[in-house]
Amino acid sequence: MRAIAGLHRPVDGSIFFAGHEIVNASAHAIARSGLALVPEGRQVFPELSVEDNLHLGAHGKPTLDAARVDELFAALAPLRAEARTLLLVDQMTRMALSLADRAYVITSGKIVFAGTAEEPKHNPVLERACLGGA
Repeated sequence: MRAIAGLHRPVDGSIFFAGHEIVNASAHAIARSGLALVPEGRQVFPELSVEDNLHLGAHGKPTLDAARVDELFAALAPLRAEARTLLLVDQMTRMALSLADRAYVITSGKIVFAGTAEEPKHNPVLERACLGGA
């Protein structure tokens, strides 16, 4: 995500935004073009155990801080309704897929799946990897 925003240079590959390669563009030029990084912050819910954080991310099941998560996803829905392009990187897969048109699975920095947001729900291998299915 930091490479897309111009804060780090990728080791390899290309990044395109609005039809232009931006891999060598400065962070402020990328931001001026309309692409912004909005980091989550602490990355985990500090009041939850490591196990609970992993469980929440893998299965999307609400635990201690569900109200905050629901508030975040409720705020994203109107932006999507305005036909804005949002790139959401999230471990709460089920909730993220409920808002998404497209889905990408990234493993070790490489895209291993690209398709519609519905596909992981119907592909047993992707379901296990993304959604924690049986």
